[in-house]
Amino acid sequence: ESRVVTWSYGAARLWDVTKPELLQTFKHESGVNGAQFSRDESRVLSWSDNATSKSASAVGDETLVPTWSGNNATVRLWDVTKPAPLQTFKHGGSVNGAQFTRDVSRVLTWSCDAAARLWYVTKPLPLQTFEHDGSVNGAQFNRDESRVLTWSYNELRLWDVTKPDPLQTFKHDHSVSGAQFSRDGSRVLTWSDDKTARLWDVTKIEPLQTFKHDREVNGAQFSRDESRVLTWSGDFDSKNGEVRLWDVTKRTALQTFNHDSIVNGAQFSRDESHVLTWSADKTARLWEVTKPDPLRIFKHDSGVNGVQISRDELRVLSWSGDIVRLWDVTKPEPLQTFKHDDFVYGAQFSRDESRMLTWSGHYGFGPAKGEARLWDVTKTEPIQSFKHESDVKGSQFSRDESRVLTWSDDTTARLWDAVDPLAMLTPAERILELEVRSATTLDANLNLRTLSFAEWQAKLQSPEYRAIEKKIAERSQVQQFTKPVTK
Repeated sequence: ESRVVTWSYGAARLWDVTKPELLQTFKHESGVNGAQFSRDESRVLSWSDNATSKSASAVGDETLVPTWSGNNATVRLWDVTKPAPLQTFKHGGSVNGAQFTRDVSRVLTWSCDAAARLWYVTKPLPLQTFEHDGSVNGAQFNRDESRVLTWSYNELRLWDVTKPDPLQTFKHDHSVSGAQFSRDGSRVLTWSDDKTARLWDVTKIEPLQTFKHDREVNGAQFSRDESRVLTWSGDFDSKNGEVRLWDVTKRTALQTFNHDSIVNGAQFSRDESHVLTWSADKTARLWEVTKPDPLRIFKHDSGVNGVQISRDELRVLSWSGDIVRLWDVTKPEPLQTFKHDDFVYGAQFSRDESRMLTWSGHYGFGPAKGEARLWDVTKTEPIQSFKHESDVKGSQFSRDESRVLTWSDDTTARLWDAVDPLAMLTPAERILELEVRSATTLDANLNLRTLSFAEWQAKLQSPEYRAIEKKIAERSQVQQFTKPVTK
């Protein structure tokens, strides 16, 4: 984690975390649409659509960086020490995504030009082209990377990576939203706007099973042993959404879990005896898989946009609007509520789950601002706030959790010290900081009393307190990575 890769309009950039100047710029002729690390983190794939820093990632000792871009329809491979690409892989339309093989010798790309392509990283011409009749919206390897699954509008195609013609074609009646191989690659699970999820034997054109909903299916997943499938559905125009649990051998759902609006997501518990769901109906719900009524309902004041369950599965983190809540799964009231001033985009536990990182932004309303906050999960006030000048779109801990990386629509990614800044203050400084923060002090008899407004203002404006503020600010932000200004 000595370097950071960020991407923005027209370029990906590499930074040393200890310096404000960039190490290298990797240029495209249009928006870079995102990024993905190779398994050994020696390479990075990236892509984007606009002129803001959409994402960032900390890296180890990398030497090669591949990037791909939108309208100029290229994927590029870079040596991080050089400004010119080692290799350029061309499509005839915007590139929608890319993925390395595990050994990083090949790259799979997919594009609006109606093709997915497989490339050797050392050669400019594709090893194989997998053609569709329209934009290819997704692709993935099976586990041994001998086959590729691609999808475009209502059709999926299965390919042997050594051959130009598909092994099999799987059709839905409307747009395919996603797909997943079974672990052994013998089956494929797909889901679609046609109100169905379907399970396919890869050797047959007709589905093994069709799992029907009353609204478009927004997601699906296998259970661990792949004997069951979880699907979820709904739309914003209806007053209902639902999650269904299926035995893969049967056409009738084992269980239906109802919400009052579109379901945004669902997941099994670790032992798969429970299902956690979240919805635009302002609730997350915990269900026993054998019962149609929720075991617990976790309520918010607006649609629930995400959840995370603790490793011991005794607590649930959920976020909605400008609120994040922590729940004991056995109780109807939250253990703790954490407030932001703006829309919360995401949240995550630290590794030991004693702390939590959240991030937010104005979401297009009011003045542009954004921040990430670090919390002790037992307290309602943040340990630290990491501020940006526009929406913070993502945040992550470093591996040892001593630092936090944030990225924002203000065109910067920033690296912060995640150690409590008050810990570096002297005892006298900590007393003064506490007096200003609490507007209280101890009298000569060590009794707590409230400061008068004049006393509080005098402490707030004192040179000693200004020095404390400066020390905290300088310690908090370790580094900022920003798009260079062209002069």
